[in-house]
Amino acid sequence: MRRWLEALDPRTLIAAGLAVALVAAYWAAVSLSEDYYLVESPPGSVFNGDAEGLQVLYRYLDALDIEVETLQEFDELPVEGTIVVAASAPLANSPTLPEARRLAEWVEGGGRLVLAGPFARDVIRGHTPGAGIAVAEETAMSLQLPSRYAIDVAEVRVGRERLLADAAGWATHMKDISGQVLVSRAVEAGEVIWLAGVFPLSNAGIGEADNARFATLLAGGPGPVYFDEYHHGFVRGGGVWDRLGGGGRAAAVLAVAALALALAA
Repeated sequence: MRRWLEALDPRTLIAAGLAVALVAAYWAAVSLSEDYYLVESPPGSVFNGDAEGLQVLYRYLDALDIEVETLQEFDELPVEGTIVVAASAPLANSPTLPEARRLAEWVEGGGRLVLAGPFARDVIRGHTPGAGIAVAEETAMSLQLPSRYAIDVAEVRVGRERLLADAAGWATHMKDISGQVLVSRAVEAGEVIWLAGVFPLSNAGIGEADNARFATLLAGGPGPVYFDEYHHGFVRGGGVWDRLGGGGRAAAVLAVAALALALAA
C-alpha cells in the first residue's frame, strides 16, 4: 500500500482531489435545486406559466375545492384518485418499464389515468393498446358520445394532434375525419382516458370555447387529482442519482469510467 502511494505523483493527487470536489459540488447543486434555483418548466407541467403549461388548470381546480397535488415521487402511487399526465414533447425523466408496470397495476386496481398529448402514453407503454398519431387543423368540435365529459359542454377548441386508435379497443368521444381527439377505455376496475393534445387543458387553451368546463370534467374525478411532475423532472426525495435522470446517469457513469482509466494510466 505504501509503495503504491509513493508511486502517485502530485499531479495525479491534485486531479483526483479536483474530481472529488467537482462531484461533491454537483451533488450539492442538484440537492438544493428545488429550494434555491429556478428552472424552466416543460410543456404540460403545472409549474409552467407559459402558453403550453397547466398552471391555470391546477389553480382553477384548487379554486373549485377539488383536491389537487403534484406527483413528484413514483415509488409509491396514491391509494386512489386520478393521475394526469400531460406531455406534448418527450418527457424529461423518461419512464422506465417498472414504472409503467406499477402504473398499469394501479389503474387495474381502480385508478383513473388521464393522458393528454402524444408523449403522455410513454408512462404506460406496453400495458394498454396504443394508437398512431396524426396531425390536422386546429378546430372546434363537440363531444359525440354521451358521457360525464359532455355535461354542459357544447364546444371544445382542440389543437392539431389526432389519434389513430383501434376503435374496437377505445370508446371515441370526439373525432373528425383526421382521427380521434378523445378516447377512453376500461381497464379492469380502472379507466384510461386519452386526449390527443394538451391544448384544451393548457394556459393558452383553457379560456377558449367550453374548454374550462371540459378540462374540469376531464381532470376531476372521484378522489384527489395528481398531476405527474415526476416525469417532467421535478423529483421529490431520493438521492442525486434519482435526480440526474437517464441522460445524467449515463453521463455520470462515463465520467467515473474516464476518471478510473485516467488514474490507472
